[in-house]
Amino acid sequence: MFVLATGPFVVLAEVGNDFSAPYGLIVHSENQDLPVSRINALGILLKYFGKEAPTKGKVSDLPFTDVRKASRFYTNLQKACSLGVLQCNGSQFRPFDSIESNDFLDWFFKFKYLGQPNSLESKYPSIHEESTREWTEARRLNLITEDSFTNKAVQEFLYRHSVSEANLGIPYNEVLVLNANTIDQEHYHNLTEIERTQAGLKSILSSLEAQKSLTDPEVAFVEKIKKELKSFDSLRLSLLQEPYVLSGRTDLNPQIVQLVKHFGLQEILSSYSYDYSKNPAYRQYNLVTGIKKIQNKLLMPGEILDYWKTISDKNLWDFKYGWVIANGGEEWAFGGGICGSATMTFIPLWKAGLDVVERKNHSVFYSSLYPKENIGLDATVYRPKPNLILRNNLESPVVFNVIDDTKNKVITVEVIGNRTYKAARIVGPTFTGKMNVKWVRQLEGFDGTIASATVESHYNAIY
Repeated sequence: MFVLATGPFVVLAEVGNDFSAPYGLIVHSENQDLPVSRINALGILLKYFGKEAPTKGKVSDLPFTDVRKASRFYTNLQKACSLGVLQCNGSQFRPFDSIESNDFLDWFFKFKYLGQPNSLESKYPSIHEESTREWTEARRLNLITEDSFTNKAVQEFLYRHSVSEANLGIPYNEVLVLNANTIDQEHYHNLTEIERTQAGLKSILSSLEAQKSLTDPEVAFVEKIKKELKSFDSLRLSLLQEPYVLSGRTDLNPQIVQLVKHFGLQEILSSYSYDYSKNPAYRQYNLVTGIKKIQNKLLMPGEILDYWKTISDKNLWDFKYGWVIANGGEEWAFGGGICGSATMTFIPLWKAGLDVVERKNHSVFYSSLYPKENIGLDATVYRPKPNLILRNNLESPVVFNVIDDTKNKVITVEVIGNRTYKAARIVGPTFTGKMNVKWVRQLEGFDGTIASATVESHYNAIY
């Protein structure tokens, strides 16, 4: 039997809702951190393993004192008792309690090895405690991501087990593919991830081919990996010829399309939309005029975006007079409302992962001008200072795409590039004082490291 080398490989795509839906588990951003109840966990495992109660030896009466026979839980409990998964001894089942880790693992392995009750015992003869054997096996297969079984954790657990089972039952590894038929642009469109995954598959292939002899299942596994490598080669070539971000897009101008194809840009790293319909006419004009000046703007790795040089190298004659937030109040001045375009530049770029070189918030925050959910991410500018300067610290070029919906008066900024980090998490706004607001950005690298960046703002007043 071969041994898998471990390394900083990356999972190509987040586990989607469509994976766990057939098991009665729907995971989304609102419920992913909620614990799974005991009765729901039982129902999920019954569907996952597709186990039916035997025709003979059914339990005639429900053996749990806290669940009525007429309960909607009756059928699942009846099945589990008949299959010998639950210890049905007349105690309480506590259906709405959160599932404990030990119980989840106990039920899981009893379902998995139904009819083979001594499988784990023979695998770990030196371990006498059943619960310890179950934990050891779960760790060996690399199934557990956290100690508590939330919706997200259960989904990830089942996904990892499915990947392991689909790949000769070896421990889960992030470079393994659950289904070779999903090696397509819809599921895998990050070039960095594809390259790292190919490297991981080649490492596994090398370790297998170095062995003197292989079992029939291992020979089949070698062929499977070879086919997957060819599929990834074809996919990478197709992505370079027709980037994923262009799929179904007819609204991109020719210059954007040319840049996207030339640099092989695949994803919208972040986007930000602003409804300017309630703004006064001068601010609508200045905001839209300013933000359109970054349309098609390309930032190479390491390159600086200097806001003033970008929107007006010599003058502000393209803008109109309007009210400017200055000196703790408002003044009628040239370019009033231009901070709106600076804010629309800053928010998506920072969320995409670019570094802040220079940025200042307004002294007063007006929720009538800037949505309250983005308090702390505004950027004030006025020639020559303050300015807004950001640096592209990513490994990929980024390009701006601006979409102005003139009918509904909503303008959107998209930042297109290649994600060179595994995941981004934005936390905020967090009030650290009555007038102090903090945002935190966490970029998870492919090696598991977390790069954190903070934006802090202090206001004299908030309206």
